Amino acid sequence: MQGKVEEAGKELEKSIRLDPSNPMPHINKALVAWQGEDAVTARETLQHVIEMDPQYQPAYSFLANLLFKGVSTVEDSKPAFEIIDKGMQICRTKDDLEELAQIKVLAMAKLDGAKRLGLTAGDLMG
Repeated sequence: MQGKVEEAGKELEKSIRLDPSNPMPHINKALVAWQGEDAVTARETLQHVIEMDPQYQPAYSFLANLLFKGVSTVEDSKPAFEIIDKGMQICRTKDDLEELAQIKVLAMAKLDGAKRLGLTAGDLMG
């Protein structure tokens, strides 16, 4: 499996070199990094996509979901909510806005449910 992840990463780097302004290879690079359990590279890559194209909603969705993974408190989830809010302010389409709103509402429900059940947020956010 690790060999396939490395091979995919190399192919994505080629795609990025051919068209560095295309956000999709960067998003896929972040996905490969995340699947390879390299959350730091995934996060940095997604932040780079947002800098390249501030209205590219998939980067906000992916980054928010990545930031929600493993949070243990409401305080820990603030960076993810900030990313969602930023993305919601500059979405290109109604569908983009709806997707980010759904992520936000689901996360809020999970956090509320954890609190009501006496669990940590991480029990429901993972």
